[in-house]
Amino acid sequence: MTKIDIYAPETTDSNNSPLSAVRFEQFFTLEQYTEAAEFLALDMDDSERGDKAVFRAHMDLLDEAVTKFMAALFDAGVLERIEHTERRGIRFADAWNRMLDGDRSPYTVDTVAQPLAQDLFTALMRAKNQSNRGPVSMVYEYNRLCASYSSGSFLFGILVDSPQVCDATGLNILTYIRRGWRPALVERKSAGPSWKDGFTYSRVGPTPAEDVIKVTIPAPSGKLLVADWFRFEGGVFSNIVDSDENNFDINTGHGRQKKTEHYAREHGFLSICVGNTSPGVFRRKDHDLLGSSDGELPSAVTGEEVASVCTDLWWATIIDEEVLRRMVIVKLGEVDGQAAFDDFIAEGSFEAFTVEPGSLHAYFTAQSGALSRFRCETTEVSRRGFYDVHAVLSQKELTWAPCAPGEDPCPSGRSKRTKP
Repeated sequence: MTKIDIYAPETTDSNNSPLSAVRFEQFFTLEQYTEAAEFLALDMDDSERGDKAVFRAHMDLLDEAVTKFMAALFDAGVLERIEHTERRGIRFADAWNRMLDGDRSPYTVDTVAQPLAQDLFTALMRAKNQSNRGPVSMVYEYNRLCASYSSGSFLFGILVDSPQVCDATGLNILTYIRRGWRPALVERKSAGPSWKDGFTYSRVGPTPAEDVIKVTIPAPSGKLLVADWFRFEGGVFSNIVDSDENNFDINTGHGRQKKTEHYAREHGFLSICVGNTSPGVFRRKDHDLLGSSDGELPSAVTGEEVASVCTDLWWATIIDEEVLRRMVIVKLGEVDGQAAFDDFIAEGSFEAFTVEPGSLHAYFTAQSGALSRFRCETTEVSRRGFYDVHAVLSQKELTWAPCAPGEDPCPSGRSKRTKP
């Protein structure tokens, strides 16, 4: 990654000419600027500032000005796309590119305009200090602000919004707008152990390619228990497998992947985020499929459903019965552990299916639904009858390759919702 100094003034281009015929002053007049700055300059705390509705009206005026200006700037066709946004889930960057593609829905436009309106608010807070210096100073500040917005000639650039955790990589990413309204994604890192050390910023490269991930779990007994989670009295199971060390951000695909890998590697069980889909395990001739069926096709097509999951917790968890028993005994001791295990089994808050004793491979993707963009090279994995496939389970190794552009992910060539 290329490090950048966001606090160094950009000197490569001193041209402050507008990018197009669009001018910020067309949407935000000197009178509006002066009124807002003077209102903010009132020597009052929030409780004394008067009618909060009046204050909100000033802020809405700023939002409206920036919203209309940005929409006009996009319509003028002078802005660049933000690169390397694929599968990252960065709201501002995705909305910016959608606007370049012609999307003018209120949500998209607001997502772009609101952070920039906050920057305008900051400029007004600076300007309020000029309000006591007379009209000449106010005009100067107003003209400078309009020139900056019209040309994108910001002295230090703009860091837009707060960092978001990238869905594909787990990095802290935000958008940096350079001189001339040229946006780019940057990664933010702490410069040292203390918040006082500040941050460093680096340009991000292309999003890493998607891949099918494999984890392997032991199946010594061949009896696999299935639930959203295993709820022992006193939270025994959670106390064993969860700690501060595996506090992954499950709001991102990257974090969910790391959590699934951690459970398999450290504790020998499978747990995959499936959303609120109540999936089932479907038996095929040489593999099982963990998926959410649309219920439209017979078992001869989808496979026989051998277990199902009620997703009060939006995860599907699979563990060999003997692995679970040993885990609880190690935690509680032979007598208490066996008793806790027996009580859990007697309660029956799970379903089960069987495989040959040995081990089980699970193939999944970090981001929901992405498995449909791969084809299995080892055996036929049909997705017909499923609106989401979360994982493929197999006792033999499988290999995968990305689908070619336009390739039907259903090997039969039929739509997954088409009846035979």
